[in-house]
Amino acid sequence: MEETAGNAVLEVGKCLAAPIVRQFMYLYNYKSNFGNLEKEIGKLKDARDEVKDKVVAAEKNVEKIKQQAKDWQRNVDSIIDEAEKLIQEKTNSRCFNLITCYKNSRKASKKVEAVTEFLQEKETFSEVSLPTTRERIRLRLTNKDYEEFESRLSTLNGVLNAVADAEAGIIGVYGMGGIGKTTLVKEVGEQAKKKQPLDEVIFVEVSNKPDTKRIQDELADQLGLKFETEAERASKLYKRLKTDKKILVILDNIWEELNLEALGIPCGNDRGGCKVLLTARDLNVLQSMDSVKNFPVGFLTEEEAWSLFKKMAGIVDQTIIKLNYLPNDVCKECKGLPIVITTVARALRNKRHRSQWEDALRQLKMPSPTEFAGLLEKDYSKIALSYNYLKGDELKRTFLVCSLMVNDTTILDLLKYIMGLDILGGGIRTMKQARNRLESLVYELKDSCLLLDGRTNEHFSMHDVVRVVAITIAYRDEHVFTERNNLEREWRNKDELKKCSKISLADTSVISELWPEGLDCPKLEFFSMGMKDSSFEIPKKFFVGMGNLKVLSLHDMKLSLPSLSLLINLQTLCLNYGNFEDITIIGELRQLKILSLQHCKIKKLTREIGKLTHLRLLELSNCRNLKVIAPNVISCLLRLEELYMSGCSILWTVEGLEELKHLTHLTALEIDISDDKILPNDFLSKKLERYQISIGNWRFPQRYIDGDDGKYMFIESFLYDEHATLRTLKLKFSSVIKIWLEQFQCFKNVEFLCLDKLESIKNDVYELDKEGFSQLKHLRVHNNPNIMCIVDSTECRPYDAFPLLESVILFNLINLKKICYGQPTTKSFYNLKVIEVKDCSKLENIFSFSNASRSLPHLQRIRVEDCENMNEIFAVEREDKVNKNEKIDKIEFFQLRFLTLINLPRIVSFYSAANTPSTLQTRQVESSINLQSNEIYYEDELVDTVTPIFNKKVICLYFLYIILILLLNPSCDLKFHLNLFTKNFVVNV
Repeated sequence: MEETAGNAVLEVGKCLAAPIVRQFMYLYNYKSNFGNLEKEIGKLKDARDEVKDKVVAAEKNVEKIKQQAKDWQRNVDSIIDEAEKLIQEKTNSRCFNLITCYKNSRKASKKVEAVTEFLQEKETFSEVSLPTTRERIRLRLTNKDYEEFESRLSTLNGVLNAVADAEAGIIGVYGMGGIGKTTLVKEVGEQAKKKQPLDEVIFVEVSNKPDTKRIQDELADQLGLKFETEAERASKLYKRLKTDKKILVILDNIWEELNLEALGIPCGNDRGGCKVLLTARDLNVLQSMDSVKNFPVGFLTEEEAWSLFKKMAGIVDQTIIKLNYLPNDVCKECKGLPIVITTVARALRNKRHRSQWEDALRQLKMPSPTEFAGLLEKDYSKIALSYNYLKGDELKRTFLVCSLMVNDTTILDLLKYIMGLDILGGGIRTMKQARNRLESLVYELKDSCLLLDGRTNEHFSMHDVVRVVAITIAYRDEHVFTERNNLEREWRNKDELKKCSKISLADTSVISELWPEGLDCPKLEFFSMGMKDSSFEIPKKFFVGMGNLKVLSLHDMKLSLPSLSLLINLQTLCLNYGNFEDITIIGELRQLKILSLQHCKIKKLTREIGKLTHLRLLELSNCRNLKVIAPNVISCLLRLEELYMSGCSILWTVEGLEELKHLTHLTALEIDISDDKILPNDFLSKKLERYQISIGNWRFPQRYIDGDDGKYMFIESFLYDEHATLRTLKLKFSSVIKIWLEQFQCFKNVEFLCLDKLESIKNDVYELDKEGFSQLKHLRVHNNPNIMCIVDSTECRPYDAFPLLESVILFNLINLKKICYGQPTTKSFYNLKVIEVKDCSKLENIFSFSNASRSLPHLQRIRVEDCENMNEIFAVEREDKVNKNEKIDKIEFFQLRFLTLINLPRIVSFYSAANTPSTLQTRQVESSINLQSNEIYYEDELVDTVTPIFNKKVICLYFLYIILILLLNPSCDLKFHLNLFTKNFVVNV
């Protein structure tokens, strides 16, 4: 008994000893615990700073910060503060108290453990952010600046309800210039496309000078419509819009009544699924066009205006106090007009000196009545304030030239004017440098809200209110005349015209009425005019009084070319759409730098053009009748840097192409060569910066694919702008070209590549460029029977394949078995957004994934059609070196939005795990897809079991959709809705 009791006491003693010793050690290790704490806190601070630097860099790169990184930063800041307080408390302690020492030492020890955990956690996220994805936005429905204001919400909802109303064919939005009508209707288009069953939303700006042809061209372009003849324009548009598809046509900025049916827009009772949304400044205009529902757009409330002003000006509370609430006063003077608020706020952005704000307030409160006339006088003066804040004469003069151009014009067209007027500053020696500088100026003007985005990065526009201000300033500062000038007073004043530096007229009415024989303008540098009166023809002596002219732009004019011989100082000549054939006299303009003859009826480029030895840019695009270029003309243009000849019918010869080699300064080229047999071996060995080269007999436009049976297929699911890329190459060869391609430097930086019937390709496309097409963004391959794959990664190559590729379209590749043999590197195809495949009969799947390559993170669209052996879209293959029991991670397609499968008789799965000799055991495979924010998950436990295209969740949602259709519309065609399931998704069961 005593021995047992003794043992029990011993055991109890052992149990109590450990905690007692541990508590004692807190006192014993007092100094070392605090020493360790200070040491570990130092390490944690270094780790915190490292993560902070990564976060700042990612935020600057517009990347999304991981929530784990945010939480880690917040918790680390907290524990560092607590630890530093504890260390400070220990330092400040003057008396030695055992209890206090014990408590602090224990806290220090616990903090060390916590710090160690944070340091270990930091290693679990090597990257602090997620990669940024940019979705393609069609045409102009880009509404990044939209702000949701309470005062606009009822108007927005009202317009959306009207768009959904089957009885409302024409809807109107009206308000003063700059009030936000355009921004509102763009948001309507965005939301209507998302929330309602609209098939398409089309946006076209009309402007105060409506051009029927331009409006029709923009409608057709967005609808994917091509006109064969002028006579069919309206009828073809009418038929296209009057379909069962639900189409919303937005016509923005209408100043006078338009005949919609004459344009080709159905608007009556038989309009089909077409709806029209109009914006105008005058309600009467909308009513005259039978708009059934009209919605006014008013000013912002004071609170909304202030919110917008602070955001655009970058104002914080400290700035307001420092400036004694001057920003509030400036904002109030903007009177709730969004365009004025935005323009003024950005002009004053980062201005921190009181004098700047006081001067701005003075100008806003006391506008000069002699400079801006009309109802919008005060608003014009507020917009002019942003012009005063532009830095440098170069930027201001560029802005004023922009005001003389039509909306949605290109930077190239602006460059022609800017170069002719010598506006760019010193140090500009080449066209490339000039273009870069001009693009920088345009972006700066956009940032100042004086220019607007166009349909592509190459286009820009200007708001009408801003244009009025700019033209007024141009008249005041540079004596610029437009059709806005007073007809009776200013145009008849000969003394005023003698001071004039620029004239820009939309039509010939002013000139033909007052000065049919010409103008006496000795200081005139710029003259631009279009033709509205077809009977007007420029007389021979018209330019006698314009000896100092540097830029001449005549659009769609009848012209006696000998009258140009007097313009010996001319540097830019634009005669686009000219109705003339002989251009011999142009060769006398020896100082000419820019010559643009787009869409002219010329048949021959005569030898006299070779005298233009100062020429740096020659534009002959779409001169359909141009077939002959005289010998030695091109080779004489030794300073030529940019040459545009696409869309011409030139009958090239070997000698003619050889002349291009003499253009040692050439950096930009657009050319179509139908006969590939005449190509010199060293043709274009020079690396070009910009090009659009087509070689071979391409019978159809870029969006069409020529089939062997004489038919063509329209690629409708992926709309892109070919001109948004800088370097485009289309090849269709009937001869062997392997040696020629090895010398062709354009492959090294091509962005858009289209290949058709290339006999010399024996196996894969990748063999054309051993460096992996490092800059290629779009690839189209069709009618190539020898191609078995696009990339054969089993060969040892040191480069990533297609690292920047965004879209790939494959058509009629009858022997294509794999898009990629083997497993490419992780960077290969990483940026791919679009895959389209048609008539590839031997292709069984699109991609095969392994542990080394298991996702396409940016993929948005898949379209597969008429592939008879396609049994799955993606497959998972195991590499032999992978552990058989290892779990495969998720194969993620979080950006996938459109999946179209048509006529695939053997398709049974979207994704499956493929059997290989090394993967006979069971393992878990998991996949996730996000289609328009509706997540679909499916799992498969067995290797030899395929994953169905639709799991139970999708099937239930589909039948719920059918039930809702019947409840909402009992008389509907149920067969039509059932066919929605089987039309595009064919499942072999």
